[in-house]
Amino acid sequence: MAQDLLTTNGILRFFNPATDATTYKPTVQINAIKKCATGIGPGKNKLLVSDGTHFTTMLSVGEDIDKIIADDTVRKNAVVKVERYSVSNTNNKHFCLILEITILSYPEQRIGNPVKLTEELIQAEVNKTPAAVNSVSTTFSTGGLAGATPGGTPGNIYPIQSLNPYQNQ
Repeated sequence: MAQDLLTTNGILRFFNPATDATTYKPTVQINAIKKCATGIGPGKNKLLVSDGTHFTTMLSVGEDIDKIIADDTVRKNAVVKVERYSVSNTNNKHFCLILEITILSYPEQRIGNPVKLTEELIQAEVNKTPAAVNSVSTTFSTGGLAGATPGGTPGNIYPIQSLNPYQNQ
């Protein structure tokens, strides 16, 4: 099935703070490409990107991507692997910049029935907490020597969390 080519919920995971941008490389489909004038320089390309479930608009930045879009190597419905990306948040609006891609295939039509990724869905993903880290309680034994006063009697021993640089004042 063609949907298996794409990373399930791949676009939504871009915005999850627990997603490691250095190792996460989702496969998505480019459903449309639009050239945008920036007023400075050659302009950027807006890409309508889909994971088969959701779609959103992303900006491509970088001369390499601009070249392969200009020479029609990347075109409508291309399936690509996003090698590098960056996620930003401006005025409570989240957006993703695509920095590097690898082209995988050129299907004839759109894969799946994606729906627009809303800011509410993105915010819910941003608010997800990473998996709880198991806390380990460790007890150290010092043979009764730690905290000993010069006279040989044990002194007060405090947990490190309760230490305060102002406690002896």
